[in-house]
Amino acid sequence: MVMPSQSPRSRSFGGSRRRRKGVPPMLIVAAVLGAAGLWMLWPSGESADQPAAAQGATPPAVQAAGPAPTQALPEGVRPPLPVRAEPARIETQAPSSDLERAAPPVLPELPRQEVPAAALTGDFGEGMRLLSQGEFLRGRQLLSDLLFNRPGALSPHQGQMARDRLTQLNLDPDDQKHDGLIYGPDTPQGDTVTFDYRVQPGDRLASLQNTVRVPYRFIERINNVTASRLQAGQNIKMVRGPFHARVIKSAYRMDLFLVDPQTGQPVFVGSLPVGLGEDDSTPEGRFVIKPGGKVGKDPTNPRSHGPSWRNPRTGEFWEADDPNIPIGDYWLALQGQEAHNQDITGYGLHGTNDPDSIGDQRSMGCIRMRDRDIHLVYDMLFEGHSTVEIVP
Repeated sequence: MVMPSQSPRSRSFGGSRRRRKGVPPMLIVAAVLGAAGLWMLWPSGESADQPAAAQGATPPAVQAAGPAPTQALPEGVRPPLPVRAEPARIETQAPSSDLERAAPPVLPELPRQEVPAAALTGDFGEGMRLLSQGEFLRGRQLLSDLLFNRPGALSPHQGQMARDRLTQLNLDPDDQKHDGLIYGPDTPQGDTVTFDYRVQPGDRLASLQNTVRVPYRFIERINNVTASRLQAGQNIKMVRGPFHARVIKSAYRMDLFLVDPQTGQPVFVGSLPVGLGEDDSTPEGRFVIKPGGKVGKDPTNPRSHGPSWRNPRTGEFWEADDPNIPIGDYWLALQGQEAHNQDITGYGLHGTNDPDSIGDQRSMGCIRMRDRDIHLVYDMLFEGHSTVEIVP
């Protein structure tokens, strides 16, 4: 008996005569049609239903080698939307340049109305006319003389108008008619309290400040420069200091001035409001900014800090970086220069966390100023030379 496994299948595939007659035509047609069908179903690179690689999922080999080359797409086919990466986080840093710190002072909201014709009389009228005609130096000196040397020559209204106009004239670099006589970088021709200086090799503002007795920070501010970037041959504007201050208690006002080196007469610079000691406790007389008595923040140095403070009455203590510290970020200690005040200690100029107290008696005897004003005064007054006179 022949087993199925022993059937002669090899001969039927190998040399049968019927096999030699050829493949039946129907089989050939079926094969051709099947191949055509497979070709029609094969995915094309121009199909709208593109594979994952064309839709943004780059194959591993391309990820390692770089992005695939851009290919032109047929009309009507939109490219895949790019994958939106998470935006990089930008860390906020403190300004690295003093130029950002040295912004112009924010001056008091001073009236800019026209001066009534009835008030333009005598030397006051002449001084105001000189300013309106562009004779800034002559007008400033005439009005300074009226304010400092001739008590009673001006009515309260005239005095306020003169101080307001001179404050803008000297300290406002954005005035439309001029570029700040004191604060702006230009030196007015014929001015006796400012001058141009050409930086010499080896010069440093920290050393030059001792010659003019004006803190280098103020020189930076008016010239819009930084001490670390000062270059030999550079022209800068200098001020013949020191600046001085006079506090008029009855008016809650501080007047800043320079002294003309040729005539010895005061030159009015600006006027700022102040707050005083409760129960009229602010001491009077002539003081000087105590050597080593200035403590304040340097906005260009994130590690710097203002003064710390302990309330002498309650013992409560505030760290220097406490935003609620009552004396603010700047402190200028006063040292008495007369027999009746030379032993007075603990008084000074400082900021406040209570701006509503400006124009009132709420301190423990010190002179309070708005933060923006004390910053300006801190940069102007020079230790050991700038005087502060406090009068009734």
